Amino acid sequence: MTPLDFMVLPAVRVANAIGSAVAVLSANLGAVLWCNAAGAALLALPAGRRSSGEEANSPLLPQIGLARETLKAKRRTQLLLRPADAGMGRAVLARLEVIGEDGALALLTVRLEGAASETREAFARRLIGEAELTQALACVVSDQGFVWGTPRLPAEEHSLLAAQGAEFLDAGEERLSVEDEFGALSFAKVAEGLVLIHIDAPEAEAEPDVAPPALGEADERNALAPPQAPEQPEPLAAEPALAADEPAELEAVDAAEPEPAAPPEFSPASSPAFAPALEAEPVRFVWQIDEEGRFSSLSPDFAATVGPHSADVVGRAFTDVAQVYGFDETGEVARLLERRDTWSGRSILWPIEGTDRKAPVDLAALPVYSRDRRFEGFRGFGVVRPAEHVADPDALGLVLASGAPLRAAATAEPDIFFESDGFESESEADERAVFGRRDQPPAAEQAERRRGREAALSSAEEAAFRAIGAELGVSKRLAPPLPAPVRAPPPLPVLVEPEPDHEPNEEAAAPFAAHELEDMFDAMPLAVLVQMGDRLLFANKRFFALTRYEDLDALEDAGGLDRLVLSAGEAGEGDEAMIQCGDGRMERARLHLQRVSVAGRSCLLMSFTETREPSDDLLAGAVVDLQREVEELQAVLDTATDGILLLDGEERVRKMNGAAEALFGLSPDLYLGLPFLDLLAPDSRQTASDYIGTLRDNGLAAILNDGREVTAKVGPDAAHGGEPTTIPLFVTLGRLSDGRGWCVVIRDIAQWKQAEKDLVEARQQAEDASLHKSRFLANVSHELRTPLNAIIGFADVMASECFGPIGHERYLEYLGDIKRSGHHVLDLVNDLLDISKIEAGKIDLTFESVSLHEVVAEVVSLMQPQANRERVIVRSVLPASVPPVVADRRSVRQIALNLIANAVRFTPAGGQIVASTHYGEDGAVCLRVRDSGIGMTDHEVEIALTPFQQVKAGGRGEGTGLGLPLTKAMVEANRAQFSIASTPGEGTLVEIVFPPPRVLAV
Repeated sequence: MTPLDFMVLPAVRVANAIGSAVAVLSANLGAVLWCNAAGAALLALPAGRRSSGEEANSPLLPQIGLARETLKAKRRTQLLLRPADAGMGRAVLARLEVIGEDGALALLTVRLEGAASETREAFARRLIGEAELTQALACVVSDQGFVWGTPRLPAEEHSLLAAQGAEFLDAGEERLSVEDEFGALSFAKVAEGLVLIHIDAPEAEAEPDVAPPALGEADERNALAPPQAPEQPEPLAAEPALAADEPAELEAVDAAEPEPAAPPEFSPASSPAFAPALEAEPVRFVWQIDEEGRFSSLSPDFAATVGPHSADVVGRAFTDVAQVYGFDETGEVARLLERRDTWSGRSILWPIEGTDRKAPVDLAALPVYSRDRRFEGFRGFGVVRPAEHVADPDALGLVLASGAPLRAAATAEPDIFFESDGFESESEADERAVFGRRDQPPAAEQAERRRGREAALSSAEEAAFRAIGAELGVSKRLAPPLPAPVRAPPPLPVLVEPEPDHEPNEEAAAPFAAHELEDMFDAMPLAVLVQMGDRLLFANKRFFALTRYEDLDALEDAGGLDRLVLSAGEAGEGDEAMIQCGDGRMERARLHLQRVSVAGRSCLLMSFTETREPSDDLLAGAVVDLQREVEELQAVLDTATDGILLLDGEERVRKMNGAAEALFGLSPDLYLGLPFLDLLAPDSRQTASDYIGTLRDNGLAAILNDGREVTAKVGPDAAHGGEPTTIPLFVTLGRLSDGRGWCVVIRDIAQWKQAEKDLVEARQQAEDASLHKSRFLANVSHELRTPLNAIIGFADVMASECFGPIGHERYLEYLGDIKRSGHHVLDLVNDLLDISKIEAGKIDLTFESVSLHEVVAEVVSLMQPQANRERVIVRSVLPASVPPVVADRRSVRQIALNLIANAVRFTPAGGQIVASTHYGEDGAVCLRVRDSGIGMTDHEVEIALTPFQQVKAGGRGEGTGLGLPLTKAMVEANRAQFSIASTPGEGTLVEIVFPPPRVLAV
């Protein structure tokens, strides 16, 4: 991928536009593929090493690589970086996310505080520099005009490129490239309202970027003067010669104050004789067509390549030029022009003046709109490649050089003449002299040149005929030299030439053509008829079998093609034709016409394929089947529970199914012709109108088409302004084919709305009940703690016998029981109070930097005496590399205390408990408490995590059933993750994981 491919990515484009440091990394975070200038400073990359084709080694890559697993799991994360540039601060917060359709790229962005604001021109310079196009032909334009371009870009191209860029932005595309062998023109949206245009011309970029030497005054005049041709061509006869006194007049005009020079305009009359260069390099040109499809401008470079008369098409319609020059026979380019959309990659063949060759021309275009969105035509680029010229059977270039008028092939419309100064009727062509035509056309010279060209097949044509013969399995009769025709051929259908003095002798050419064509076309499974000029030259055996004529003479005597083909399908309706056979019967056949070259002459090849019409019984059966299908579909629509409406192009109702009629309560005499918006409540009409507008625009909303919720009026009075009943509906619209209107699917969602309302009320009631419960528990817990503390305190005083001895030892035992029961109830009350606070969201947490090492060491020291009494070993593993976390110190201490106390309680004598911390590769910190106790099953784990539930597993002492639920709630309050894994008879493992955002950097 090139730097420009990275810059046009939406996420990269937005981050680069707001001045952030941006870097595109590989998916494994091991390489920097591209970054902007701020990103290079952040990552400490050498200047200029920002492309994917160069190694980019940054000292920050190892630190960024630590987030690899987190990014892979979550596709988005944040991390703290220590930039090498001290001006960016000691640490910056970087955002890392996965981008690209297949997730093959990662994007690193850092929002720079206090970044200096850039002007639009400075921003354009930076964009071109980051795209590595400073030495290329490139520029940045906006929807307001040209912004900035490289010094190598010619100034005269600025206005055109600005217009093209504005059209590209209006089209709403992200990237467009028009490529050919000459080069490429690329458009890329690099910011909101900005487009970067790159002209990739290899011959232009290969030039060394060296400033020309300074010129003196005399040298400057010589350099600016146009180069002198070595030989001046002979002026045309129609061009008047300069009088002897004209130089003096010209000198007087030159001495006067010069007027501003007008832009150069192409004029075939004033141009010298054209010398075609068939081996020239490809030439790029610019062309424009107005809103009516007429050529409005054409670069002079095009005329210099194909000839002034051949390029004299300004003011003429594209379709007329295509008809005369014989390109775009399928009408593909004409259809693209009618669609008024961007297109490229279309090639046509354009005649080269003075030759019998045509040059390929590649075209691409963008539509042009005014500020008020009025269509103004097309602007486009083209490349003409004269070196790839092909043969022109009609030799239009020779006719253009002679000045004779061109005429399109015969059609049902009046003949269209194409002269060098416009299209005229036949009568006007006779009255007016053709622009640039000689007084005496060199008819003899043209005839001699044409006879030489027709003397034999070209090597390409001969090879083509040999390949056809080999494919059909016929003998190679084209090996000996082909005889030349005696006379010139009759006038081609597309040429208007002087009438010959005598009729051409076609009889000499006919035996050869028929002889060769018989070997080629008799083996084909098609009926073939070949016509040269006005004469039927050949027909194969299948043709006579289809038409039931004995031979071509019989067909000629019967009336020829006028009798054979009675009707043919019109344009766009297929290629079927009605032919009349020799016995008078009518047959329907598919007719295909194409031009072929036989012995250097243009012939019309007609191929017929017989088509059988279905019998009346089959047609009747098809009609019955269609009628049944219509009835079945109508039954399905009437059975559907959703209402379906059909609207015409003006959004008026023309059909409803049974469900829609029942829903609205309308009969056909009431709703036919009724506007669809009249069926809706006033507050929903604008919503429906906007919905139809989005579907009509064929934008992204039309593709998604997620429907709308509206309110409809129902009842017989709804259509006549009465007091109807309103119901909520969900409406989905779809466009019918051929512009027949709209299909509307409606669904009654009144029950859904009621169910949604009931769910909202039930949720509110549940939340209120939970709030009341939490408040009740908090109040009860608070009221119980005071008397419990008094009971425990008095029992301690009595057990200490500070006011005198107690008479019996059993009283001391009772006092011990009172103290244990009081502490148990007090612990239960405290846990209830903590849970109620957490559920009510009123627990007070103070987040600060907490060292898990200190907390775990303190808790282990506190629980060591109890573990010793139970003969349980408690160990701790606390690596020094574990960083502190952001948490509430008091709750973390309570979490560790609950976990270790629980482990001591359920671990038999001789067991051990291990409390450890761990710093993962993804940046998370984990607190683990593992014991070798009795363990639990998965079902028992679920019971242990349920408040007021205890597992009857033989642990020491009595519990409240709130230890693990309270611990899990406090872990989640500290933004950490709680997990427990246990196996009966092996022990239990509890993990508390603090995610990377809650971990402080080392």
